[in-house]
Amino acid sequence: MDSRMQYFLVQMWNVFWYTSVVFIVLLIVKYFWQRRKLYWLGYCLDGPPTVFLLGNGLIFNCKEEVLFQKMSNIVDTYSSPARFWLGPKLVIVLKTASDIEKVLTSPYANDKDDIYRFLKVFNGLSLFTTNGTMWKRHRRHVTPFLGRKYMDSYLERMKKNCIKLVEKLDNLVDKDDFDIDHSLRRCYNDIVTETLTGHNPAAQEGYLDYFIALLHEGYVLVHARMMKIWLHPDFLFDRSSNGHRQKFISNEVREFFKKSIHANKENAKRDNEFVSIYENLLQAQEKNNVIYKNDNLIDHLVTLFSASEDTTTTICSFLLVLLGMYPDVQNRVVQEIKDVIDEDIENLTFKQLTELKYLDMCVKEVIRLFPIGPYILRKLSADVNLGKVVLPKDTTVVLSFYSVQRSKEHWQKPNEFYPEHFLPEYASLRHPYAFLPFSAGPRSCPGQIFAYAAIKIVTVMVLQSFIITSKGKLKDIKVKGDISIRPIDGFNLKLRRR
Repeated sequence: MDSRMQYFLVQMWNVFWYTSVVFIVLLIVKYFWQRRKLYWLGYCLDGPPTVFLLGNGLIFNCKEEVLFQKMSNIVDTYSSPARFWLGPKLVIVLKTASDIEKVLTSPYANDKDDIYRFLKVFNGLSLFTTNGTMWKRHRRHVTPFLGRKYMDSYLERMKKNCIKLVEKLDNLVDKDDFDIDHSLRRCYNDIVTETLTGHNPAAQEGYLDYFIALLHEGYVLVHARMMKIWLHPDFLFDRSSNGHRQKFISNEVREFFKKSIHANKENAKRDNEFVSIYENLLQAQEKNNVIYKNDNLIDHLVTLFSASEDTTTTICSFLLVLLGMYPDVQNRVVQEIKDVIDEDIENLTFKQLTELKYLDMCVKEVIRLFPIGPYILRKLSADVNLGKVVLPKDTTVVLSFYSVQRSKEHWQKPNEFYPEHFLPEYASLRHPYAFLPFSAGPRSCPGQIFAYAAIKIVTVMVLQSFIITSKGKLKDIKVKGDISIRPIDGFNLKLRRR
């Protein structure tokens, strides 16, 4: 090769090298320029110290037992809005009712954050994981089957399973303290599965314990992934031991519902009176083939099951424990049950459940203290003006329901079990977004009527048969978080016959 050719190749290489460097620099400049609003907002807002590249990600690298309390302490430390950096991701935490209202009522905050895609391992394309047009179509077809129109039909299934629960609990009367969560979870698995598919899996006979344990493990794995930013990329998580385990659990959960659907077909031949949610969705499938393919039906069943079963079990467990700690409140609930229902459980209607006003106040007070989702995340599709600051497009917003529902600004006794918080004269003076039991706005939970009914009927039937006692007071309950808040030491109580 002559010297001129060598010179030409060297020059071409230099041009390529310099062009590549300039191109990369321009890409970096473009990236930072497009995110300039995020960086400026992060600079202006108060928040914990960051670590280069990781941001505040290391905060969440701790044991499950201390993570929730650690997060709560950090949120309490900084004024609202506060900022976190999870790697390159800016997260804004809001904890005032007015700020939360502006986000939840904004048309630009309807999309769930990308982190909810981790739930697809259980829910596929469903209300939990979809956004935009697909989410609206899913919700429009699912919500009616969870409304008041269907509650009396569902109530008959609930009563039957509650009778079985009381029989099982009768064996624990006058025994040592035990964790009520185990018995309630079995009961609610029967209630929810039968309501969804028409098939009763006999969880209260112990046939579903393996499945219940798998589902809980799945919740823990999803939560662990949410908290560890190095597990967010799919290509890393899928190759991890957690990823392999979660895939196995996902397959098992979906297989359970396929078997339940098959069992439902057999049940349908013998029971033509009860129409399950699955059967109602099948009718919708005939009109909406694109949405409701077989896999979509499984997605909806798993979504409704995982949301209903865990929510109702956890809230009802907290409620029974607190009623055991506060006997005066328990006695007042029992008297109300006698006044409204007496002992005529067989003819109990949904309307009668709605007339249990003091019990309703107790349920709401439990949800205030231990919200179903203490923090929810939204991703903004456009700028949202809070007045004091503008949250730019693509910001991840964390709404701290846990903080606002324990704020001295809105509650007379924020850290006490005080059902009178929900007396009409107090509630009417409170900011409407100071209490968000099932979120609010377009993304609010469509199953809240079903959840209230399921919690109330179990409580009614347990209190009609047993006197509950629990050790300690509210301040003694130390909680941890995964998908829901739970006591570190369990839901321990003792029963005596009434």
